[in-house]
Amino acid sequence: MYSLALAPLSRLITLFFRCLSALVLLALAASIPAHANDLTQPYRFAVVNMAVVLKRAPQSVAESERLEERFASRERALAVKQEELRRADEAFGRERNLLSADARVQRESELRAFQRKLKREREDLREEVRISKDRALNRLQSKVAAAIAAIRQREAIDIIFRESDYIVASERMDVTRAVLAELQQQFESAQSESSAGQGAAEQDAVQEETAAGE
Repeated sequence: MYSLALAPLSRLITLFFRCLSALVLLALAASIPAHANDLTQPYRFAVVNMAVVLKRAPQSVAESERLEERFASRERALAVKQEELRRADEAFGRERNLLSADARVQRESELRAFQRKLKREREDLREEVRISKDRALNRLQSKVAAAIAAIRQREAIDIIFRESDYIVASERMDVTRAVLAELQQQFESAQSESSAGQGAAEQDAVQEETAAGE
């Protein structure tokens, strides 16, 4: 009978590493989902048009409306100032030859200062809008990624490609509509929760006012 105790050291080391490798393989096999081990099941692929999703998602529309509402008043104010500058410049052009040299220099200096200030305000607004759009896009992309992940898991899809990753695909592989439907459902759920929370807050405020009155 073969005795392990009498085996050469090199054979013991070889046997040890073989056993260790077998244990590692068993551990890896246990971590792989069952359907991945079933080679009889075909891989499932799908495609999604991200440009369409980012444009038509209700969250995208809501973010656009929010940004427009946030910056509309400042844009109108800048438009009013731009019109003031135009009128002041036209008035200076008509009166230029009637002014003294000192008055002409003074008016030119005032117009340049007004123009520089207006340009600075317009650039500041443009930068704020850009930053807000980037943040809104990041939020939207996170929600879209979550919706796509939900579709992939629910439909047992292995890989979902975006439009820039493939040349052509059949309509039955396109999950764009499904992703938009998922986003619509998430949007409506969020709206309902927000309305419920706002209603509860208003009810608490009424109760506090009633208690204070008593």
